[in-house]
Amino acid sequence: YKEALDNMPLSQKIEEIKSNENYISTDKLPKIYLDAVVAVEDHRFYEHPGIDMISIGRAAINDIKAMKLVEGGSTITQQLSKNIYVHKSNVARQLSSLEEKGFIYRENSHIDKRVLLVYPTDKTLKILPKIKKINQEWNELLLKDLDEKEKKLIIEFSETLSNKAKKIIENIHQKD
Repeated sequence: YKEALDNMPLSQKIEEIKSNENYISTDKLPKIYLDAVVAVEDHRFYEHPGIDMISIGRAAINDIKAMKLVEGGSTITQQLSKNIYVHKSNVARQLSSLEEKGFIYRENSHIDKRVLLVYPTDKTLKILPKIKKINQEWNELLLKDLDEKEKKLIIEFSETLSNKAKKIIENIHQKD
């Protein structure tokens, strides 16, 4: 979000939102409504700093158990940030930033001009072991309090997703 904030400061974005004819300030909303939103969307809203790792972990476990996306784990803060700052133009700017910094290179697909192919550079490959280590530590933290059956489900689900991603990538490369 740093780049998004560089492009439009938060104060400016807030003013843009407030200028919308449908904008209603929170002081005009009934307290019972605000309490209901917090209770339903983010019941630990006053206890976390904007990211609720308990909710994210719970959602991941429930999604894996169901073998599909059945639950989200985002907080009100994350939803607001996404709604304000995540747009196609921001994704393009992020890719441009990564390319300028030498982490990726991009090219258009020769088969479908709507498809943008993104590849890691040597610079990215050099830091890959560090990224994998961080990922491993994160996974260990997520799996720490799970029983063996839950761990096995998560690992199987992750492997299935990884294999599916590899097949998709292989198919894209075969078309080019």
